[in-house]
Amino acid sequence: MMALQFVFGSAGSGKSTFLYDMMGKEAAEHRDKQYFILVPDQFTLETQKTLVDKSGGSGILNIDVLSFHRLAFRVFEQLPAKERTILEDMGKTMLLRKVFSEQKDRLTYFKKGIDKPGFLDECKSFLCELEQYGICSEEQFGKLSELGCKFDDIRLIYECFKEKMGDVYMMAEELIVQLTDIVHEMEGIRGSVICLDGFTGFTPTQYGLIERLLALCEDLYVTVATDSTGKRRHIFQISEETVRTLTRMANRIPVEVRPPVMTGRGEEKRPYRFSEGGELAFLEKNLFCYPAGVWPEPTEELGLYIGKKPQDEAAYVARSIWWLTAKKGYGFEDIAVIAGDMTAYEQVLSREFSKMGIRYFLDAKKNIGANWIAEMIQAVLEMYLTNMDYESTFRFLRCGLSPLTRDEADLFENYVLAAGKRGFSAYEKEWEHEIAKISLEEVNAMRAKVCDCLRELFTELGGGKKTVAQFTKALYGFLVRQDVYHNMLAQSEVFARSGEDMLAKEYESVYAVVVALLDEMVELMGDEVVSIEEYRKILAAGISEGLVGFIPPQPDQVVVGDIHRTRLKDVKVLFFVGFSDDMIPGGMQAPGIVNSRERKKIEQMGIALAPSGTKKAANDLFYLYLIFTKPSERLFFTYSESSGDSKGRQESYVLTKIRKIFPKIKIETD
Repeated sequence: MMALQFVFGSAGSGKSTFLYDMMGKEAAEHRDKQYFILVPDQFTLETQKTLVDKSGGSGILNIDVLSFHRLAFRVFEQLPAKERTILEDMGKTMLLRKVFSEQKDRLTYFKKGIDKPGFLDECKSFLCELEQYGICSEEQFGKLSELGCKFDDIRLIYECFKEKMGDVYMMAEELIVQLTDIVHEMEGIRGSVICLDGFTGFTPTQYGLIERLLALCEDLYVTVATDSTGKRRHIFQISEETVRTLTRMANRIPVEVRPPVMTGRGEEKRPYRFSEGGELAFLEKNLFCYPAGVWPEPTEELGLYIGKKPQDEAAYVARSIWWLTAKKGYGFEDIAVIAGDMTAYEQVLSREFSKMGIRYFLDAKKNIGANWIAEMIQAVLEMYLTNMDYESTFRFLRCGLSPLTRDEADLFENYVLAAGKRGFSAYEKEWEHEIAKISLEEVNAMRAKVCDCLRELFTELGGGKKTVAQFTKALYGFLVRQDVYHNMLAQSEVFARSGEDMLAKEYESVYAVVVALLDEMVELMGDEVVSIEEYRKILAAGISEGLVGFIPPQPDQVVVGDIHRTRLKDVKVLFFVGFSDDMIPGGMQAPGIVNSRERKKIEQMGIALAPSGTKKAANDLFYLYLIFTKPSERLFFTYSESSGDSKGRQESYVLTKIRKIFPKIKIETD
């Protein structure tokens, strides 16, 4: 008899432990049956390790730990004829740039907005959202068109984008839809037992897949974080919606909905994670409650640090981690750091951790747009298009990879400005104009180096329109001739010696990212004929999405991440940095190409999109609840009174609430 069963409990109440113990026992008793545990992408390795540990180190062969995406790839391995190549963000943005260029005469609302900074990224995000939320039918687009010409343009761009991808490519957001259509053909899925653990909610396309799985499997278990107090329904909306939707789904199939399992300690179902009657248990019970209780004693498990600037916060966290590991017996793997805004803290945390010898994993990716190689590529193409005007020429000569040193570039700039030199033909001729205090011999030697660097590339770029493949071949040849790969590695070593670990890792990795970007351009649109200006814009769009990741996690490291990307398993100590009003619970974000008023109208039409407005605000608080309840022993908050650019800051209103619960929280300052 097929059945759905929920596993309810507050954060730390043992939902995953109950599920893994039950699955391990059942799988050992029923070796002929397949068991699947589906978790978010970031949890797969940790969950596998937990199951192996619980089995005594031997593992259980009929349990598979997968994410939705890994499940899709598993099915495509079995059915390779139905697999398509995933188009990553760089490819999406470049393809969008091409679509907008081709369709600009047919656009109405977006005709003048194509070159606005950030526009392509906003458009790409909304197209991904359409896929993620299953908005692709004629009926749905017909309803959206009622909102005006903006949505006619969105439909046009969406349809042209999908046409460009053809049968070869698909967005990652399409994986779930593709999987839903063929998952019934997967080996071992029929009659299996499936668990969904660690999810905070699901998108409509994920619900569609879960409905198909529920009809195929024998039992489906779902863990859901619930409120043991009954006073925080506004915060736990996402959990209530998950239960309602899955229950309706089960009734529709139909399958049995068994009574839920309630996890926790004692009759009150208190969390196992925290010490009985301790400060962290009190925080879990009272956070976002009204009225909230008050802890009357000075705190030992909770602390607050207030610094002058973010560097002070980073130094405090590094000192504290050193003390915890050197004096209190903690390992680096017991500790995590979450930042309100990763971009504001990644450099300072990296620098301070390196000084203190703290091993860490940075769960972040960095845009390559400001990197030497990205600057070089964009500047040299602008030089060609502007016939070596002053701005593009010295942007190139100061990018770090030009044939001139910084001192040479300064001297060369003085001469070029004074003599009014411009254009490659002017640079090819010997310069004879004397300028006071500048050696003409030295300047001509520099001029010759610049020309030798550019001559072959400019010749290959000339001659009018070419295919994307031809332009890309010319650009790649230029990078090879200038030995950019080894120059980037040399600069990486310079950063490493000066303690700039993040920059060292970035410069070590970025050349491969750029080459992958050029390869993807050729693969996507290599035969398309474009002008050099159009090629530059497509390439710039790809560079704007280029991301370099850092070294993958290793054993015994402090995890450093942010609220939105990082998913923490159990840790003993958590530092939350950047707990200021401009970052927590979430800074004001730009509305994107679809504003909040339009989103509300779309919701009224019965079309689901990503949460916005009050619903998003409630979800943000729910995510904070989950983060604050991750550590089992210690929780520290930090914020600074000014940002890196000296703007004043105040503590987050969420921190104000916590300080009312713990009026005697331990506070440290410099």
